[in-house]
Amino acid sequence: AAQLATQLACTHRRATARRAGAIYFAMPTCELVSSFIARQGILLAAGCAFLIFTWARKQLGYENRDLRTFAADCSKQAGQQALGGVLMVLLGMHLAKGGGDALAWYGAQYPFEIVLTTVFTGMLRKATESGARRLLRRRPDWRWLVPFTLFGQYGPSAGDFSCRWYWLQMLQAVVLIGAVARLAALGLVVLSLNVLPAVASPVALIAEAWYHSALSCNQRTALILYVIPLVLDAIQFAIIDALQRLRAPPSAATTPLT
Repeated sequence: AAQLATQLACTHRRATARRAGAIYFAMPTCELVSSFIARQGILLAAGCAFLIFTWARKQLGYENRDLRTFAADCSKQAGQQALGGVLMVLLGMHLAKGGGDALAWYGAQYPFEIVLTTVFTGMLRKATESGARRLLRRRPDWRWLVPFTLFGQYGPSAGDFSCRWYWLQMLQAVVLIGAVARLAALGLVVLSLNVLPAVASPVALIAEAWYHSALSCNQRTALILYVIPLVLDAIQFAIIDALQRLRAPPSAATTPLT
């Protein structure tokens, strides 16, 4: 009798949640944080896949960066993606307080975050460069702004490499571009969850689909943190690399300084 009463109460809560437009979660939760730490190996795998892709481009004559410049470009993007992953974990843990588990919410955020951050990265790269140029024209003595105007070049002239230029551009990439792009993307995700009814929110529906799937925790973890990101992170690496690499020809490298 007690078991029947419990089942009836659970059914009643489920029906009430459905009528209220909420998504009802009642499945065992899966761990995210420890799995996410292990998942950082995916960034390395995606980076290796991108290295192979770039090596092939170099062999075909489409890539002209030296190894040091290429490694610097990759490290900036790795910092951006690592930051984005941490923010998604934190948001997933927060959303899980309202139902479901953090892993399902992470999987729901991921496709939207990766598309939005790619778009915002291109916009912010242009905005930070143009903003630095405007400030430099107003304050010519602020020479520390010069590296911000030549994103992807690591010295006063093409081919030079200065650690100071590299770290300033790392700051530009991770904080001014990466953090802002990912906070904006996840802000839109949260906004959609608050504005749209749960039954019409794509993020909430994907989270529910992951959570109520017939997959075990190990299977969900493998798909959400390993298989899908291995493919999409490698694609994003290639796209963002094209958006963030040095665009000015070597002959025009000193244009922003005059």
